[in-house]
Amino acid sequence: MGQANPKLMASLLKVADGSIVGSLSGIINSLVTISMPIGSVGLVLLDNVVSPAAAYVTGIGMLLVSGGCLFIRR
Repeated sequence: MGQANPKLMASLLKVADGSIVGSLSGIINSLVTISMPIGSVGLVLLDNVVSPAAAYVTGIGMLLVSGGCLFIRR
């Protein structure tokens, strides 16, 4: 996880107490592992139930929102 997203791990190490870093890292890893198939199933379900265009627009919308998050400054 530290190699995949070093900024997340660096900020986690700065903020979290040393005794819970391993637990937090495991929780984040589990969330990432679970969310990928759920998102894929959601888009495929939307494609089959509503329409391919709705799934496409939803996917592009999620891409734009996540891309926009890259430009948010604190």
